[in-house]
Parts: sequence; C-alpha cells; structure tokens
Amino acid sequence: MVSVGLVLVTMGAVAVVAHTLVGLPWAAAFALGAVISPTDPLAAGLIMRTLNVPRRLVSAAEGERTIVQSLSDYSMGTLLGYGLAIAGVTVLTRMVWFFTMPYVVRALDRRPSQRDRRIPARNRFLLGWIGMRGAVSLAAALSIPLTVDGGAPFPDRELILFLTFAVIFVTLVVQGLSLPAVIRRLHISDDGAAETEELKARLGATKAALAQIDALAQEDWTRDDTMERMRAAYEYRKRRLAARAGKIEDDGYEDRSLQYQQAVQIVLGAQRDALVELRRQGAISNETMNRVIQELDLEESRLEI
Repeated sequence: MVSVGLVLVTMGAVAVVAHTLVGLPWAAAFALGAVISPTDPLAAGLIMRTLNVPRRLVSAAEGERTIVQSLSDYSMGTLLGYGLAIAGVTVLTRMVWFFTMPYVVRALDRRPSQRDRRIPARNRFLLGWIGMRGAVSLAAALSIPLTVDGGAPFPDRELILFLTFAVIFVTLVVQGLSLPAVIRRLHISDDGAAETEELKARLGATKAALAQIDALAQEDWTRDDTMERMRAAYEYRKRRLAARAGKIEDDGYEDRSLQYQQAVQIVLGAQRDALVELRRQGAISNETMNRVIQELDLEESRLEI
C-alpha cells in the first residue's frame, strides 16, 4: 500500500497541484510527481535507530543542494512559493494516506490477523512524517531527458529539477531535523521488544539444536564424544539465554561467556597478525591472506554478543 499505492496517489496529487498552480503541462506535471513520490530508506532510518524506535517504523530518505541558473524567468519568491506548495502537497498526501487507508482496510478486512497488525495513531503519524525525499528522487529528476521525441526540449525540465530539490530540501530539513523531537514527543519506543524477540529466537533455535543433537546421537555414524561436546556447548548456551531472559538465576553464565568471547577475539587477532607478517615476508600471497582473514572474520561474527 505504501510502496505502490501511496506513491501513485502522491504522484497524482503533485501533478494536479503542479499543473493547476505552477502551470506545468500535464506530461511535465506527472513527471514531477513521479520524481518526488518515492522515498529513500536512509536518513530517517539512521535517526530513528539512534532513538530506539521500533524496527517496524524505521524508514526514510536523504538527498541534497538547489539550481536556479536556468530559471531567470521566475522570481525567487515565485520559485519558493511553488517549491513550498509542491513540498506541502507531498507531505500532506502522505499524512492523509496514513490516516484514511487504515480505516478503509479495517472496513474491508475484519480478520483477527488484520486487527493484530493495527498500529496506534501516533505510530501512523510518525510513518507519515518520515516520508523524506532524497537520493531516489534526485536520481529520477536527473534522469529526465533533455529532449523529447522530435528533438524539442523537455518541457520545464529545469523547473522540475528545482522543485525536486525544493521538496528534498524541505522534507530533509523540516522533517529530518524535527524527527527526533517528534519521536520523543510521541513517546514511541520499542521498550526492549526487539531484544526480547531476538532472545526468544535464539533460545528457540538452541532448543531445536539440542533436540537434533539427541537424534544424531542415536545414529551409528556419529561419535559419542563428539555429540557430548556439542551437547555441552548448546546446553551452556541454553542456560545462558534462559538466565538472560530471567527464566533461571544467572550463575555467572553471562560473565563467563563474555570472557570466552574476549579470549577468542584475542586469539583471532593473533592469527590475523601472523597472516599479515607471512604476507610481508612473501611466504603467502595477498589472495591467500585475504581468504584466510575472511574466514577468521566470519568466525568472529558468529560469536554471540
């Protein structure tokens, strides 16, 4: 609904305003609408992650600077007015969408699963506010051809570029800079839900691993000592995760695990240093060094934090 429906609605709304107010031909007006309708998942995402916003709400955009050299026929006041109008309808359309379409969906889909996906109004306001435009709109605007079929200049291409830059600037500056304050004002936080969900996933996976180890222990081709080592490792992980989840008392599992991880990281670091020295001496090639270091990096990434 957002990536397709809202983009199409925004494109149409911008085209109407651009044609009615700015005077762009319909083709150019729809080109402008298509350029600034999509959002980019960068700037707002970075801001929201630092403020502990639920992952479900993380999305945004980024972009940049303005062009006026080719618009000498327009006064600066007129250009600014056009830019604010287009930016305003872009933002307003997104806000209206998030405060109307959910009710349409609710009226059409009464299933319990759909009701479980409903989010409160403050979350919908945040989703509407983070529709910043940036790199996607910028790239789309710059990709507009200089001429149309027949060799004639593309109508009002420079004005489309200016209005695109204006929307990018307004949404990034106004919405982007105000986003932290909006999030705090709305009191939106995941309250540790993401960490709890990840912990639940890890604990469930560990239990599945232990069940599989028990099944493998019955096979003729497995060795008892190998299965016991694997079982001990996963049993310890299960106790550690259960202690972190508050299901059992923490008997130092977390501290011992962190000490183990620190020791492994030191050992991995020593191996990297040895590989670099072997490469410096010419004993191994750069390709070999990078391949083995990549394996060490992968091993380090598997350490539980």
